[in-house]
Amino acid sequence: MVKVNTKALKEMIDQLSELQNLHKEATLDLFKTVEHLSLFWQGDQAVLFFVKIREEKNNAEKIRNNLKKRENIYRYIYQEYSRFGQTIACDYESKDALIKKLDYGIEQLNLIVNRFNNLYTFFNFSQKEAVVAQRSTVTQVRNTWQSYRSKLNQFLIKVENIEAEVRRRIQALDEMEIKHFTIE
Repeated sequence: MVKVNTKALKEMIDQLSELQNLHKEATLDLFKTVEHLSLFWQGDQAVLFFVKIREEKNNAEKIRNNLKKRENIYRYIYQEYSRFGQTIACDYESKDALIKKLDYGIEQLNLIVNRFNNLYTFFNFSQKEAVVAQRSTVTQVRNTWQSYRSKLNQFLIKVENIEAEVRRRIQALDEMEIKHFTIE
C-alpha cells in the first residue's frame, strides 16, 4: 500500500534542506578552522593529522552529496504525488478486485442497455418514450462507470511508474558509512 501525505512530505523536505545547509556551514567552518591550525602546528603528527582531516572533509562532502540525493528523491515523490492531491492512499492488493467489480458493473449495465434495445415498443408510444428515457439514463451511468474505470487505470499506471522510478533512484544511492571518533 502506498500512502503519501504531500503536506507533511513538503514540511520534511524543507526541514531536511535547512538541516543540510546548517550542516554544510558548520562543517565548512570547522574544516577552515582546523586547516588554519596548520600555520601553527608543524611536525610528523601534524602532517598525519591534516591528512586525516582532508579525508574527513572528503567524507563529509560525500555524506552531504548523499543526503542531497535523498532530498531529491523526496522532492520527486512530492512533485509527482502532489499532482493527485494532499493525501494519497493506493492499495495495490485490492486494485484487481476493484477493477473486476467495475468491469462487472459495466458488463451488467451493457446487458441492461441491450435488453432495452431489444424491447418491442412499437405498439405503445408512451411506453417507447419511457423505455428510451430509461435506456438513456442507464447508458449515461454506464459511460460514467467506464470513465471511472479509465481514470482509475490511468491513476494506477501513474502510481506504478512513480514507484518504479523511486525504487530506481533508491537503488542508485551510494551506501553511507559514517565513522565515529572517540576523543581521549
